[in-house]
Amino acid sequence: MAFDYQTLTQLKKNHPAWRLMTADHGPLILSFLDRVFKEENHRTLSESQLSMRLEDFLYHLNQVDGEDFPRDPRFYLDDWASDDKGWLRKF
Repeated sequence: MAFDYQTLTQLKKNHPAWRLMTADHGPLILSFLDRVFKEENHRTLSESQLSMRLEDFLYHLNQVDGEDFPRDPRFYLDDWASDDKGWLRKF
C-alpha cells in the first residue's frame, strides 16, 4: 500500500480502524473493547452481557475518573455497531 496523501486521506475517511482512532470517544471505545474482548478473552458476548460490562465500565469512568458518559450503555453499543462505524457486529 502506498502512503501517498490521497491514499491516506481515503483511509482516514473510510477505514473503520482509522475512524475509531479519531472518534470523539475513541479512548472509551478502545479501552472497553480491549478489556472485554482481549483481556477477558471473549470472542462473542450477548448484548445483555456486553451492556452490563459497559455499564460497569462507564460507572467506573464516571465515578473514579470524573468522566461524563451519561447515556445508556445500549446507546453506545448500538452506535458502535452501526453500519457507518462497524466496530462491533450484531448477529
